[in-house]
Amino acid sequence: MTRKRNHIPTDKNHHMVEAMAAVGTPSEDMATMLGISKDTLERHYMDNIKAGRVKANLQIGRKIHAQALEGDTALLIWWSKTRMRWSAAKDEAPTNPGDTGDITVVIERGDHRKKPTE
Repeated sequence: MTRKRNHIPTDKNHHMVEAMAAVGTPSEDMATMLGISKDTLERHYMDNIKAGRVKANLQIGRKIHAQALEGDTALLIWWSKTRMRWSAAKDEAPTNPGDTGDITVVIERGDHRKKPTE
C-alpha cells in the first residue's frame, strides 16, 4: 500500500491559485495544475480562492461603476435592476381586441347595503 505524500503549500502556489480563481478557473482544474486533489486544494488554498474571486469582482465592479457614471445606458439599466432591485413596469396590452385599455370608473349614489324594497 502506498502512502500519500503530504502537500506543502508554497508562496508560488498561493499566488497561482489566487490568480486562477480571479479568472474563474474551476477548482478541479486548479487542483490538476498543482497535482493535488480538489479536497487538498480546498484544505490548503480556500482563502486564496476566495481572495482571488473577491479581487476580480472588485476590479470588474469598479469598471462597471465608472462606465455607468459616464452614462453607459445599458450598464445604468443593468445596475438599477441588479444592484438596486428596480424593475421595468409591465406594459400590459389590452386583452380584448376592441379594448383601448382605458379604465371606466362608475360612481353610484346610495347605500348598497340595504336590500331594495318591493
